Amino acid sequence: MATLVAGFVAVQQAPAEAKSAGSSASFDDRKVVQLLRPGAERGKGGLALHMTSKDAVSAGNAAVATSSCDGCHATAISFQVVVADKSPTSIDVGNVAYANNEGCASCEADAFAYQFVLAFDGDASITWAGRLKLARIDLALFRLARSGSSADEIQAAADGYAAQVVDILSTELRVRPVVRKGIQKQHGPGPSSVSRPPDALAS
Repeated sequence: MATLVAGFVAVQQAPAEAKSAGSSASFDDRKVVQLLRPGAERGKGGLALHMTSKDAVSAGNAAVATSSCDGCHATAISFQVVVADKSPTSIDVGNVAYANNEGCASCEADAFAYQFVLAFDGDASITWAGRLKLARIDLALFRLARSGSSADEIQAAADGYAAQVVDILSTELRVRPVVRKGIQKQHGPGPSSVSRPPDALAS
């Protein structure tokens, strides 16, 4: 049996300013498990967090699980969080989960990929508490991938962790707005002013 789940969450504010050319960031996260030995059971899972202020952002996330051995179980879980601030003008994202069984009996491959991409005009940061919570989810995904649980159980747990990530990003992400001023002053011709000493004014 092969199971694959891919999820994507994106929140973006419209860019408001241009940046210098050549300012780019690229992130490529993947969990890959390939089993060839009969009876083998192996899993990889985790969460990657990326913060960037680059103008062009490229983010790819993948979970790949394949098995070609009798009685084996491969599990891959990949969570990717990308926070781009300072008005990125280009965001290219890709998220894929791939699971495949080939030439085997009683084999199972499960792949789960979740991607969270947010872009802001202002300066973004995540609180220390938020980073700690994400680190705990990273550890929980590592353990979940190695738990040997069924595909339905893993998906239910992964969906729960995904909901937690959304909640963390909603409550622990701080964005300081950018203040832009438009000021125009115009001075036209006016009456001349003449300064006279006090005695001259009195005469």
